[in-house]
Amino acid sequence: MQLDAATAGFFESKTWKRKYPKLQLLRIADLLAEKKIDMPPVRQVGATFKKAPKA
Repeated sequence: MQLDAATAGFFESKTWKRKYPKLQLLRIADLLAEKKIDMPPVRQVGATFKKAPKA
């Protein structure tokens, strides 16, 4: 599973000019230690997905 996460590649944020791992593994111990997912700020999340056309 760790090999899959390591080879999944990166998402490149054009706004923040930074790369984020596409697949990240967090253990229960990580969550209890308040480790967070490495991702762009929440205000940019809507910019990473295409909007679906209205039907």
